[in-house]
Amino acid sequence: MKSLMVLWFLLLPGTAQSASVWDALSVGVGAQGVWLEGGDLADLRDIEATGRAAFGVTPHIALVGGLAYGFDHAYTRESVGVRLTATDVNDPTFSVGLGVSRHFRSEPGGLDEWAGEAAIGWKPLSGSEFLLTASAAYGLDSSQRQITAGLTYPVKLVRGVQ
Repeated sequence: MKSLMVLWFLLLPGTAQSASVWDALSVGVGAQGVWLEGGDLADLRDIEATGRAAFGVTPHIALVGGLAYGFDHAYTRESVGVRLTATDVNDPTFSVGLGVSRHFRSEPGGLDEWAGEAAIGWKPLSGSEFLLTASAAYGLDSSQRQITAGLTYPVKLVRGVQ
């Protein structure tokens, strides 16, 4: 079921803001650290390989999905949701987002529930494609907090017939 939800969010048909689905879709791969909070301090959970996708429904609403693989504990995490986004008009390389996502995991020790989220992204070097990212999620059932920080590189998709 969770794989179908991820696929549905990633392959949703075109939007009113763009000429094709390819213009509204962004995909990236990267690496990040993930921390879990259950008490007063955050514990480093793992270093992860990540994949992410966002589909712009409007200029400020995006359907988002992510997949992460933890190297040390050999697990997978997935999430699908919706996010409201904004970009700094004085610095278009900086953006923020607030949203809600359904989180899944392959083993105990992380979110497996709906969570409220906040995220930021920033391209610190004008000639670089790399994006510094950070996010925080709060489990709506467990009250567990998850924090991530990492580096993402955009993947250029081969366009289909238009």
